[in-house]
Amino acid sequence: MLIFKTNIYENESSPNPFSNSVKSLNEALHLSKFIESSLKDDLSYLENFDHCQEGLPPEELENFYPKAHKFAKSSMVQRLLAILIEGLNDQKTWYRMNTYHFCLLYDCLKRQVYLYNTDDLIKKLRLCPEMKGKNIQFEKLIERLFFNTVFLMDKEQYDFLSHEDKIELGFTCPSEFGVLHGLIPNLEEMKLLPEPGFSYTMGV
Repeated sequence: MLIFKTNIYENESSPNPFSNSVKSLNEALHLSKFIESSLKDDLSYLENFDHCQEGLPPEELENFYPKAHKFAKSSMVQRLLAILIEGLNDQKTWYRMNTYHFCLLYDCLKRQVYLYNTDDLIKKLRLCPEMKGKNIQFEKLIERLFFNTVFLMDKEQYDFLSHEDKIELGFTCPSEFGVLHGLIPNLEEMKLLPEPGFSYTMGV
């Protein structure tokens, strides 16, 4: 199970069926299901593309992953997607993600939300019936899930921050520098970090 700012596994089976407010509908979104669909759709597309050609061309990769393409080619993206899917569905262990994972997730979710919001009503109801055909507010979704979006900063802006500034802003992940500077993640940075005994009641 993946650790987000909000527990994505909690109360998903019983959203309020009587509320039609935008706020309640956005909170009703089945987060783990939507995230899993985003990751699996991307992985399936990349794997199918590999059967025809040698990976997604750089220009297509940049279009698909405006942020993550800076540190990962198609094969690396596939490995990271598979790691995230496995962690998401592991019901025995909680895992913490680093900035590489969050950056890739951001790109995946942004595209999935766009595709959902531009679909017709029938497709919307099939993909996310709990949303009753209403659009998903991407900014609100990210606010619910992500601790920060440091990867959206310019590297120059990040480098200008003092150590104290970074701590105050919550920029404490060691992989932030690598993501912002387009460094390929090493094997350790690709892994999820197990968090034995984690509980949301203890804080995140």
